[in-house]
Amino acid sequence: GYRDNYLPFCAKDEKKGELTGALKDYLAHAVNSLKNSNIHFETAPYPSTEAALVAMKTGKVDCVFPVNLSVHDAVVADARLTNPVMKTEMQAVMRTSDTRGINRNSKLTIAVNSGNSNVETFVKDNYPDCNLAYFPSIDKCFEAVSSGKADVALVSNYRVSNMEPMFEKLGLFFVPTGESMPLSFAVNREARDLYFILNKTVVLTKRGDMDSSLSSYAQANQKISFSQFLKNHWLAVVAVLTAVFFIINFLLFQKLKAERKVIEQQRQMEESLRRELQQKEQLQSAMKMVNTDSLTGVKSKHAYIDAEERMDRRIEDGSVSEFGLTVFDLNGLKEINDSRGHEAGDKAIKEACGLICTCFKHSPVYRIGGDEFVAILEGADYVNREVLLDRFEKQMEENAKQGKTVVAFGCSLFNPLQDKSMSTIFERADEIMYHRKTMMKNI
Repeated sequence: GYRDNYLPFCAKDEKKGELTGALKDYLAHAVNSLKNSNIHFETAPYPSTEAALVAMKTGKVDCVFPVNLSVHDAVVADARLTNPVMKTEMQAVMRTSDTRGINRNSKLTIAVNSGNSNVETFVKDNYPDCNLAYFPSIDKCFEAVSSGKADVALVSNYRVSNMEPMFEKLGLFFVPTGESMPLSFAVNREARDLYFILNKTVVLTKRGDMDSSLSSYAQANQKISFSQFLKNHWLAVVAVLTAVFFIINFLLFQKLKAERKVIEQQRQMEESLRRELQQKEQLQSAMKMVNTDSLTGVKSKHAYIDAEERMDRRIEDGSVSEFGLTVFDLNGLKEINDSRGHEAGDKAIKEACGLICTCFKHSPVYRIGGDEFVAILEGADYVNREVLLDRFEKQMEENAKQGKTVVAFGCSLFNPLQDKSMSTIFERADEIMYHRKTMMKNI
């Protein structure tokens, strides 16, 4: 399953009725790269990535592209993500009158196309303090930025050039964010064989081949005049002409030894840049591991400490007015470990985590201790907190009757007149949780 109308990554060729875009080239390479094997791909277009994921869950397709999900969202969706197949640097589209820019500490409203979970995950990972505003299409997102309903919209650098006439009409411009969004295949968690097959094709594919394919389809999708090209890329034209001038003079007046020296210097620079990029990717991978709980896949205690510090700053500067904190504790973990072993205890912890994540789908969940979890309620989950908490409590009552996993919980809301830090809110929620836990034991 693939997302339709999403060149240069993937789309349905209306004339031929078949897949086109960089995904087509990738699948052809995958078939040829696996020696001594016979693999065949059939493709099906869907209007959005989320629609394709639904089709995967119902068994209509085996895998979906392109997908960018956080570890938490992948756990909730019961899916696995392969290593990134392609990467695209994201561009920030803003009003020409806006000079704020965007960085990790920005507190802006970002327009997001409804159903585009890829960009939503990218925003949460890179701009955690920004708010999301949803619109029915990418064009509506740009109109929202132009009218002031949102501050910024995000778009792939491979798609941005074809949108420049619209930006000029709406008084918008784009700047690089410096951050790339990885795009992977998603498979159902139990499809381990397919997961390893797809991951192997990723490893066997050169990054440069995919970059070339993306650039090729991006250029094929552009429809601009020569004058528009010169207007949009005059710096590149000047740079090319200047380079040609110096290359000609270099060839005329420099000897072969000097040429080899320049080539060697260029090779060293490229090698240095490659090492820097590799170190950056390793650092990002390490930070992701530190912030992810290895047993459950939700956010770790380290991530909660960072979130607590961010919320304390927002409380101090008054940029947050409402949120809630819910503390969870698994009942009877010690008895399970003592009677059935730690493997059964780990299974109970994961079941408890699944219950929490299923109910509080739009809230970050953290494992802060052996059997302790915390969820920070904002947005839709904060607005619907009473319904969600009541639903969770009824589920726990039913689980208790059936002898299933039971989780005690306590929720406390931020009071701007009383609370100066997250710790006071946590203490209230923790006290409520232990009171409920005691009552449950006495029943």
